[in-house]
Amino acid sequence: MIRTATIFRHVLDNGPATIADVLRERDVEIKFIDTFSESIDHFDALSPDLLVVLGGAPGVYQEDDYPFLKQERTIIQKRLEADRPTLGICLGAQLMASALGSKVYPGPKGPEVGWGTIQMTEAGLESALRVLSSDFTRVMQWHGDTFDLPPGAVLLASSDKYANQIFQWGRNGLALQCHIEVTSKIVHAWGVNAAQNVLNGVLDLKKLHADTDEWAAIMQQQAEIFLHDWLDRVGQPDDLH
Repeated sequence: MIRTATIFRHVLDNGPATIADVLRERDVEIKFIDTFSESIDHFDALSPDLLVVLGGAPGVYQEDDYPFLKQERTIIQKRLEADRPTLGICLGAQLMASALGSKVYPGPKGPEVGWGTIQMTEAGLESALRVLSSDFTRVMQWHGDTFDLPPGAVLLASSDKYANQIFQWGRNGLALQCHIEVTSKIVHAWGVNAAQNVLNGVLDLKKLHADTDEWAAIMQQQAEIFLHDWLDRVGQPDDLH
């Protein structure tokens, strides 16, 4: 059972949102660490029942510029080796892939931004993630990097643009390239932060707003179902997520 959770944040406008709401609903004690400003030199990698690593703008390959990424990767590696419950979102998923020895790099097909569908593999359809499939909702994508599937990982979902969207490691490691945690408010804030991309025509702000109004509440509902199901299973000896 998950009683304690630590959440690594990389920017203040990329909060855990739905993830934190579900954890609080389950009376999980949450500790937030803003790794860009707080030391994790002495963080006990195996201490929290659950580690959640959120997204952010840096690439995993920018460890020299953002040394906290190297520290996080080491912590994640220790948790995955011990099969401790670990959930990575976007940059968090990329750090998980890197911790498992896979390459993370700028996506050759360009950024994947906006509301889109993901297609579940057979393993994905048998997991808690099934409620996030294209039959039920669209999900928010906001990333430029992608990663190779780690050897031994189980691919659970793909998108039309990038095959490696969600993978499972062991029984308790789950990496999601897509942002299933966000709310409408967060996406609208990201749209403001991306003003230069709007100006350059890279991002269609009107479409983003329209799609957010249509899909954000639906995805949030499905994400809550997924998270409760996954948290019920995670850490159990015979769980399948």
